[in-house]
Amino acid sequence: MRQTVKAGRVINRNYTLLFRDGKQFWKNTVEMIDKKYPASDVNLTCYGCSDGSEPFTFVISMFEWAKKLFDKCKPINAYDVDPKIIAQAKSGICNVNDEDLYFISNNVLKKHYSEHFSMTQRTDNSFDIAVIPKKHITDKIKFGIADIFQHIDTLKPMNKNGIFCRNFWNYLPKEKQGPLAEKLHDKTLRDGFIVIGDYDIRNNIPTILERHNFKQDENNKMIFYAK
Repeated sequence: MRQTVKAGRVINRNYTLLFRDGKQFWKNTVEMIDKKYPASDVNLTCYGCSDGSEPFTFVISMFEWAKKLFDKCKPINAYDVDPKIIAQAKSGICNVNDEDLYFISNNVLKKHYSEHFSMTQRTDNSFDIAVIPKKHITDKIKFGIADIFQHIDTLKPMNKNGIFCRNFWNYLPKEKQGPLAEKLHDKTLRDGFIVIGDYDIRNNIPTILERHNFKQDENNKMIFYAK
């Protein structure tokens, strides 16, 4: 965990982990995308990617449960506003605790986890060990530094945009949440979607999205479509 504080307020927090929100969420999400885009013609972007744990998780989930999508889709573009955390994401190193590794190997990927990760030296002594995704995972992600409020304007509204914007809404000033929802709506009108996180749901973000003409997926409470 790293966080940025200004005027006594947390404005950015790099709190993340592999397979956050559990196996079923990720399995359902990649299966939905695979079904919705049989030609894999979806432009995937992840904002607030932190150390890369979420895009790594997404790509591994495609490999495990939506292999056709994994084989055919373009690399996901993953961004964070923090240059230091993007440097770590580009290195591929994810610091983990022993219980994290146990959870992944026993409850999510079973015996397949070693197909996707190698062990490496930790870069943070508050963790037990570190893992690094293998090349077939890292080749599917392009990391960069970007602020969502500026970068989202570069997405083409005529594309089928799938946008991951998970678990950072509560760190935004209240007056910026609505305008961001409006920008996301404009960029996903052509058969796109957005994905938020459980932390966002617990902080009432679905209400803001619904006010800005999003509808929630019937089977996955974290996925929203522009109406």
